[in-house]
Amino acid sequence: MKRLLWDVSHSEFSITDHYYFSKLKDYLKQWGVEFEEKEEPLTLKGLSKYDILVLCYPEKPFNLRERRVVRRFLERGGKVIIASYYHCSDRVATICNSLTEELGIRFLEDEVTDPVNCLDNDPLLLFTSKISPKLEGISRIFFPCSASLEIKEGVEPLILGEETARSAVKEGEVILSAGVRVGKGELIALGTCVFWDNFAIEKLDNLKLCQILLST
Repeated sequence: MKRLLWDVSHSEFSITDHYYFSKLKDYLKQWGVEFEEKEEPLTLKGLSKYDILVLCYPEKPFNLRERRVVRRFLERGGKVIIASYYHCSDRVATICNSLTEELGIRFLEDEVTDPVNCLDNDPLLLFTSKISPKLEGISRIFFPCSASLEIKEGVEPLILGEETARSAVKEGEVILSAGVRVGKGELIALGTCVFWDNFAIEKLDNLKLCQILLST
């Protein structure tokens, strides 16, 4: 049984917000995931009883001690899932980068659009079928209002935009999610924090993606 900490000490979205995340909470219970939400500062002792740390739209910066704590949690075998949003709203991309950039992942301050593969003719509400085989059983994802990522050698792209997807600031391939091994653990970066809210979670293979991220 996996144990998950949903952090709100950096003003992240709350999993207890019924309007946005009631479905995700119910599914976590179905999958046998024990989860807690805490506003306490991140410490290595506090994280020691958890397998997964979720940082969903952090609005307050991580200090040096916290960045070291997260790094040690990863090295000891923890999984960290960090989710940003488009346009660098509330400086979230910059705050995420303070944790991820030294590990080879940088969130861009952009938006990704796809006028062809999208919901309701809205290019920001994009779909993609370019999924890493690592995300087994997933063929198509709804990934709305996403930033894109830049990655360095050793980082694995997990979700890419279709060929019709475009970043507002960078030409070429659009990376929407990436993962990297850190010691015994893994960091997973996601360009959007709303793919698992009540509106999106049951579209296409989003639910399966959530299950892979949060229960394995």
